[in-house]
Amino acid sequence: LPAPTSFRLGSRVIPSSYVFIARKHVFAAVHPRGLAPGHVIVCPVRQVPSFGDLTELETLEVFVCAQQITKVFEDRLKFKAFNMLIQDG
Repeated sequence: LPAPTSFRLGSRVIPSSYVFIARKHVFAAVHPRGLAPGHVIVCPVRQVPSFGDLTELETLEVFVCAQQITKVFEDRLKFKAFNMLIQDG
């Protein structure tokens, strides 16, 4: 299956212009109300109540996507450190 073309976070629609990575099971977007430069969100395409409800493949894609983001931020934006948070529920 291809990557999705519409994106949701709960009941909120994420504009596709905010999305910079779209994978089969997850997407990454600039946070609409970011707390700091580089604040992005990585979200599963399939909406689930809790992080523990993700499949193994979805969980893997979350972390592969996060790794991809850190590499881009290191190379292009020269970031040297990152904070990652899982907001569950």
